Formats: sequence, structure tokens, C-alpha cells
Amino acid sequence: MLGQLDLATLPPHSRHEARTGVAQASWVRSTVDEYMRGGASAQQAASLLNFADKPLFVLTAGEGSQDSSMTTQKEMLSLSTNSAHQVVAGASHTDMVLEEKYAAGTAQAILAVVDSVRNDRPLSQ
Repeated sequence: MLGQLDLATLPPHSRHEARTGVAQASWVRSTVDEYMRGGASAQQAASLLNFADKPLFVLTAGEGSQDSSMTTQKEMLSLSTNSAHQVVAGASHTDMVLEEKYAAGTAQAILAVVDSVRNDRPLSQ
């Protein structure tokens, strides 16, 4: 997992902090814990039937996503009358957080949801 991290797009100071952070036992422990709890989270998410008009922004990694995942994510959009979907071409799940050019889109999706909630208006991409 660590070997796949490409932090080259980060500024030098941030790159050093990121490399130091992922080398810590606490980061590895947190990552393992996240994966261990992922099954329960997936079950909870699968039990949701309706978000009403709450904003729901679905981001799909363009690389490494299986066809079944794409179908499920498209179906997820029907849970809310206020939803948006974006496939991030060229990005893996990790890239969507750690690679600057892809993480910017992730940040924009988060800001769009926050804006929708704060201003009580429909989600915009």
C-alpha cells in the first residue's frame, strides 16, 4: 500500500510531512482499522433506503473500479432527489485523496455538499 503512494505533486514540506505520517505505526493501525470496520459501514450504507432531499455527491474512481461498483454507485444516486455523480477519470481511490489534481475534485465535491446544506439549495457540481 505504501509503495503506491506518489507524493511528488505535494510541496516539499507537505511531502515530507506526508511521508513521515505514513511511516508511523499509528497511521498503519488507523488504516487497518478503517478496512476492518469497512464491512460494517458497507452493511449500514446498504440498509439506507432514502435520503429524501439531503445532498448526496457520489465520486467514482475512474481507475480500478469494477463494473459492479459503477452500477451500485449509479443506483445510489436514486436515494436522494438532490444528488450528483462524477467519475474521476484516471484516478484510483487513493489518488482521489493524495494526488493534487484529483484531490481538488474531491474537495470541490465536499464543498458542493456543504454549500447545499448551508444555503438550503440543490446540489450543484
